[in-house]
Amino acid sequence: FFFLMIRRPPRSTQSRSSAASDVYKRQESWETGGLTFGVADLMVENCVGKIALPVGLAPNFVVNEKTYVVPMSIEEPSVIAAASSAAKFIASSGEGFQARTTEPLMLGQIQLMDVHPGTAAFKIGKEKARLIEIANQACKNMVSRGGGVRELRIRTLRDDNGATGKEYLIVELLINVCESMGANVVNTICEHLAPHLLVLVGGRTGLKILSNLCVDRLAIAQFTIPLEKMGWKHLDGERVARLMIEAYDFARLDSFRATTHNKGIMNGVDAVAIATGQDWRALEAACHAYAAYKNGRYGPLTHYEVILRAEDSKPCFHGSIELPLALGTKGGVLQNNKVYANSLELLNNPTASELAQVMAAVGLAQNFAALRAMVVEGIQKGHMNLHARNVAIAAGIPESLVADAAEYMKVRGSVRRETALEFMEAHHLFHEMRSKAPGVPAVRRAESLSTFSVQVRLQHLPNPVAVHVAIESPLQTPVHLNLDGKDALQPLRLLILGTRDFTWLTGFLNQLSKLSFEHKLGEEPAVNRVNSEKLKLTAILLNLLVFNLLRATPEKTAAVFRILLSNEDTTQIHRLLGNTSKELTYGLCLFAELYRMFHFTSEQFVVDDVLRRALKTELDAVLTSLFRTGELWNEAERTGAYNIDSFLLQRRKRLSATLVLLCDAVKYRHELVTEKVLEKIHLLGEIYELEATKAREVARWQGFKEYNAYVFWLKATKRINYASEPTVKREFEALIGSRIKPLIEKLQQVEPKSVEAINRTRTLIEQYYAQAKAW
Repeated sequence: FFFLMIRRPPRSTQSRSSAASDVYKRQESWETGGLTFGVADLMVENCVGKIALPVGLAPNFVVNEKTYVVPMSIEEPSVIAAASSAAKFIASSGEGFQARTTEPLMLGQIQLMDVHPGTAAFKIGKEKARLIEIANQACKNMVSRGGGVRELRIRTLRDDNGATGKEYLIVELLINVCESMGANVVNTICEHLAPHLLVLVGGRTGLKILSNLCVDRLAIAQFTIPLEKMGWKHLDGERVARLMIEAYDFARLDSFRATTHNKGIMNGVDAVAIATGQDWRALEAACHAYAAYKNGRYGPLTHYEVILRAEDSKPCFHGSIELPLALGTKGGVLQNNKVYANSLELLNNPTASELAQVMAAVGLAQNFAALRAMVVEGIQKGHMNLHARNVAIAAGIPESLVADAAEYMKVRGSVRRETALEFMEAHHLFHEMRSKAPGVPAVRRAESLSTFSVQVRLQHLPNPVAVHVAIESPLQTPVHLNLDGKDALQPLRLLILGTRDFTWLTGFLNQLSKLSFEHKLGEEPAVNRVNSEKLKLTAILLNLLVFNLLRATPEKTAAVFRILLSNEDTTQIHRLLGNTSKELTYGLCLFAELYRMFHFTSEQFVVDDVLRRALKTELDAVLTSLFRTGELWNEAERTGAYNIDSFLLQRRKRLSATLVLLCDAVKYRHELVTEKVLEKIHLLGEIYELEATKAREVARWQGFKEYNAYVFWLKATKRINYASEPTVKREFEALIGSRIKPLIEKLQQVEPKSVEAINRTRTLIEQYYAQAKAW
């Protein structure tokens, strides 16, 4: 059994006793699981190996005024954390657990057949004292320690429904087994006594064996918490108590629910049993059988109610548990494995009774935690948080990145192996980009990185287009943002999308798929469609992000862009982010990573040098337009000189039609994208950008929330007060049309059939901006 905290004791237990500290130092036995292959081979037949389980510690348990750090071995996440959290709550809100055990009595059974039940029972009853004395001869050492056979009783079993009407006489022995679990000694006593019974009553014997249903060997634990202290999360104590009792009633009234209710209890009980070398199979069988035995049908092993405290009649929440626990702290397999000894030493070498009390308290704490979580916030939230770590480990995520990968999956709302691999893919891509980018220092692979993810489903593709980015930033705690329409990180989402939402982004990208260059290359199949759409998505995200960053922090955004354009050492970006909010720091670093990703994707997947250079140049032109538009606006406002053509040149670029068409061309075989084709793309792009500017600026001029070409022209022509006049709008549209006309004429010289495509696209643009979802 591997102890996962061997090199450094948990922070919550570092101040424990020196004895516990000594146990932590026994690193070898924790690492090896305390079991050599040689010993394992002697323990079972045909041994081929060992299976390791993690051993964790659950601190905070106060049982009968003693504080315990409880070792628990289990592969299921959340169990240890939930038990420890509940124990802390119970200790701080009440007085911890009060626990006791009954005498350690185990039941041995001897089956007698072919006897007259009445006569045999009479003879055995008459010789009862002598038979007990004979039985105790098989356990003299135990008798010397105060144990041995305490009682002999007789039961008759009748098969009333059987065809033969069989009857069996069962001789039962109640045996005090002291500190042992008791299975071996009980079986020995039964086998020793059986021949003496045959001499007394005749017949023959059947089974001579213990029963694991030890209803006379019980561990009882309970706690009491004032109702006023039961408040948790957003609910007050009275409501938490009421909801928990309703959940308990469900288990009390329904065996199906009770089964899962008790399974949660056994999560805690079994984990302690495995860590301390107990027979957890026997415990499972006994506890589930007892759940049916004590009530006449299967029900919950715990009980919850609101009681009035005796001393002051204050209403309190009371929880209790009663379990048949046959445990041993001496002998058996405990001597075969050093981890068992270590675990028992962590518990201060308890007696079997004390261990049973602690185990019952753990089962009760586990059930309390589960019920409270289910009724207040749902069981999956905490469980899936820790399950994510297991998924990350199973996916092969390096240990140093498991916590980050788990957080990434939680933010994504997808705790799956594929999502963990997406996290790792983003990290690999990050390091590969670092290794090939000039002026960018390498980052240690174990270093925590923030992440950004978005997946957009396009109608013409079978799988979503995804961008997963790992981000280096000076933030102390990594930030993981998944752009999926949920608002868990509202400020960050607003930083990227502004007032728009994820639904808009999906709809807009699907509209862009109609702005395609596909018809210009005939029936040629697309061979690089995924990277083409990924470049489009990255370009649109950059456009949105930089636009919103400029509104929030124009100087720092411009400084980051200058560093990116000059290929300078990007550690300068981190240096200039001092005294910047978490949201803006994340956004500016995301800007840098998305920019690098666009360049890297172009380098890796665009074969043609001319197209690759065109993509990079056009992206820089689009981003530059975001800066220049504001500069031209402010300059015109200051000087009163409004140069509409200069402003239009920058304003239209932001609409990115040329860049989208260039990205679209990436999906074709590179030999098809000739210089003539690129010339058509640039002409078409300019036409579409002007058409979009004409439609958009007239539709979106009111409010002046951003730089607008129509408003700029109105100010230049001193007609701002007539902006709503249809004739003024038509005049502006005519101005744009005059800039479009020579471009169309030039395009017709290289592509005579282009007018039909332009008209179709113009209609799409007008329809899009006629809706209220303008970009």
